[in-house]
Amino acid sequence: MAASFFRVKNRWLRSTLRVILFLFILLNVMAAFHAWKLTHNYPGNSSHIKDPGKMNFWEKTGAVIFGVKNSKPIILEYPSLPYEVINFYTKDSLKIEGWLIKKDSSKGTVILFHGYMSTKASLLDEAKVFYDLGYNSFLIDFRAHGIAMV
Repeated sequence: MAASFFRVKNRWLRSTLRVILFLFILLNVMAAFHAWKLTHNYPGNSSHIKDPGKMNFWEKTGAVIFGVKNSKPIILEYPSLPYEVINFYTKDSLKIEGWLIKKDSSKGTVILFHGYMSTKASLLDEAKVFYDLGYNSFLIDFRAHGIAMV
């Protein structure tokens, strides 16, 4: 009687561990897809993004599992203060641009990072505050963010 109890309990434990392992792998695969979509841009403008209320079940499911294709946000505003453009290049030759706003005899440098689907231009007000406080500001776009419209 005791041996059969342990076999049943052991079988339940193995099944539970298999389910937990499957969910762990599934969530990590989903996270990898989302990370890829967040760090790679797509042609077009942001107006092509479909409203979730207008998506069907399969489109919503695909967005949850594989992430959402967002196009690069467009930079429409530039610093009013004197600034220097600094470019970085990734291993795959993608250019990432930053703006360095220098203050004479500064107290230090503050690095400002924008939020999701935004650009360094969204931080210009904060950069001005730090400039007035006596600090340099360095504003940088993330990968797949910030395309300049000149």
